[in-house]
Amino acid sequence: MTARPLYIYGAGELASLAFRYASGVSDFKAFVVDPEFRSSSSLLEQPVIDWTRFIQEVDPADADLFVAIGYRSFRARRSAFERACEAGFRCTNIVHDRSFVADGVTLGSNTIVMPGAVIEPGTRLGDNNVVWSNATVCHDCRLGSHNFLAANATLGGGVSVGDQNFFGFSSVVIQGRSVGSENIVGAMALLLEDVRDFGRYLGVPARNAGQIDPSRGVEIE
Repeated sequence: MTARPLYIYGAGELASLAFRYASGVSDFKAFVVDPEFRSSSSLLEQPVIDWTRFIQEVDPADADLFVAIGYRSFRARRSAFERACEAGFRCTNIVHDRSFVADGVTLGSNTIVMPGAVIEPGTRLGDNNVVWSNATVCHDCRLGSHNFLAANATLGGGVSVGDQNFFGFSSVVIQGRSVGSENIVGAMALLLEDVRDFGRYLGVPARNAGQIDPSRGVEIE
């Protein structure tokens, strides 16, 4: 966790959790939202400021940012992260002290690892990933960016994952499989085969239950 002042971009449930998990180990300053989404001046008794003011008043050299945009639209999550990077901000990671991240694991920027999550040796993650409570990423996995692992999701050893995928509650991808980009693996699904892009996989064993709209990408109600 960074020792520099921290701002969180977002004001929803993920932003609230990020604040709670970062509390006490960072110098938190404010939540940041786009002006059209600023419905209150405070959240969790902390200030909420709009993006325009933020980029005018805060020097990227003097503060860190965590982008906490939820999973309603994965392309929106990616866009918000890229916007922060383009503005020159360093997007920090939030790794809870009751998670386990093995020595030598590579984490990209703007990744949150929640309590009870396990990331085993030899694993590499890209940017802007969410590893929710008690999720397990087994040894030697390769994850791209902007992925979301819900609580208790498990990726077996040597699994390869692209970008912008959603893995639902207690879903499992067995060892050595490959998952492309912009897929949904539903709650409690068991994925036994390699899959490409834009699929919705449900059941035990998981089967493709329909295509994700390539013009919109992954969206979760």
